[in-house]
Amino acid sequence: MNTDYGDPLCNLCWEVIKEPYIVTSCNHAFCMKHESDPRIQQSTCPGCGSHLPSKSGMQVARFRVSKEDTRSLCGLHPDVVIELATKALDFWSMQERTRSDFFALKWSEAKKNKDEQKQSFKIAHEGLAQELLAERQRVQQADARGDELKQELQLLEDKYTEETRKHARTVPAYSHGRSCSALGVPAKLAVGSSRDVSLESGQ
Repeated sequence: MNTDYGDPLCNLCWEVIKEPYIVTSCNHAFCMKHESDPRIQQSTCPGCGSHLPSKSGMQVARFRVSKEDTRSLCGLHPDVVIELATKALDFWSMQERTRSDFFALKWSEAKKNKDEQKQSFKIAHEGLAQELLAERQRVQQADARGDELKQELQLLEDKYTEETRKHARTVPAYSHGRSCSALGVPAKLAVGSSRDVSLESGQ
């Protein structure tokens, strides 16, 4: 049913109401499928929790009345007709407020969920930023350690080069000494000769 008031919604499942439907004395409306709801069975309005009188608390309603039913209005005092119309308009006014409150609640829930998701994204982003910073620091430390290892390697290479030079100067003298020893040359002469050889080799 499309009107300026919009489609009425069931105040329990929030689906569009199809006639016939249940109307309470507190101006709430429910689908007929809810007539077995325990609260309705206990004369309690599921919409607001109000007690529903046994006689006038609930009734089955329709959007329109038949021509036969409209005849029952004939002969009624205008004040009575106005009173009936006022009650009908109060019902639709209540439904509009209930409908507005429902969508306001849904909007509030959606906004809350959005804010929570935004906060979760912010926390996750901050966590990733911290991880990225920590990773950059680890890379910087690794680079610094790499530079230290390069320096240590250069020192080892320099030391190896120096030791190699010393060894190169020592080998001829050692070989000459063994030769003199084998020929029976006195040790002093052998030492002097080895110094000469070392000097010559150093040149």
